[in-house]
Amino acid sequence: QDKTYFMLPAACNIHKTFLDKNGVGKANLEKSKIQMRPTQRMTGGAVRIGDTDSIVRNNGVLHVSEGFENACSVIDHFNQPCWATLSASLLQGFVPPKEVKKLIVWADNDAVGKGTENVGFLAAKKLQDRLLKERPDLNTVIKLPPNPKEDWNDLYSAGKLEHFCLVFKD
Repeated sequence: QDKTYFMLPAACNIHKTFLDKNGVGKANLEKSKIQMRPTQRMTGGAVRIGDTDSIVRNNGVLHVSEGFENACSVIDHFNQPCWATLSASLLQGFVPPKEVKKLIVWADNDAVGKGTENVGFLAAKKLQDRLLKERPDLNTVIKLPPNPKEDWNDLYSAGKLEHFCLVFKD
């Protein structure tokens, strides 16, 4: 008799986003998103929206973002796979599969004031710098929203699609 076993991954995370009562956007709460703190075992992973076959079908192109909502906006605009790491610390440790030839990093623009670190951009830059050493054949491009505290989902929802352009240096 065949038996099916359910196995939990070695590391998992819970990410909750509370929606408004119409289901159109985030709820108007002080904290509309709640997430467990990432652990070291989660480094390298992401919420995979699109499998590795879809990367191959898209000529090795994979998009990655910190936030799930941003990933959904990128997918909706380009109809290409985008994986969400769910935090800046997990973004900088992201490990793209071997099928990836071009990685587009949709960074958060977390700049909040003069002298304040832009955590989203720094995580994307650390990822790019690490991948340049580990996989010099991988073309990594960082996209950053034009205004501080603005993210890709904000731009997409506002119809500001001119910011969603891609240029690769081969």
